Amino acid sequence: MRARVNSNYIKKQITEEQQKAANELVTKMVFEKSYDLARELTAITLYTLHVKHGWGKRRLLEFYYSLIPLLDELRDYYDMKDDSDAGAFICTYKLKNEVGIDMSLLDFKDKLDVVIK
Repeated sequence: MRARVNSNYIKKQITEEQQKAANELVTKMVFEKSYDLARELTAITLYTLHVKHGWGKRRLLEFYYSLIPLLDELRDYYDMKDDSDAGAFICTYKLKNEVGIDMSLLDFKDKLDVVIK
């Protein structure tokens, strides 16, 4: 015998207020994770510069404090102020065209010891 489930119970609609709250929660969680990831990548970068290139505290902090103003300058120059990903896009483009480093050709997956579930 099959159990019958009231379809109205399953298809219960959430209110606009509930949807808005859920969207705000997801946005907050994504922002927090993005912030954590950026902080972790910055720490990895700073430590690599210290260990492999001998950068000291003063030089590392100068580098760190130049990151955000540089990204802001690039977004302003290219009139991409409203695009949060613009800084990364512009840096990727400039690395390829000005320095000769094509980020799409660098294979990070083989180099990182990360298990993706």
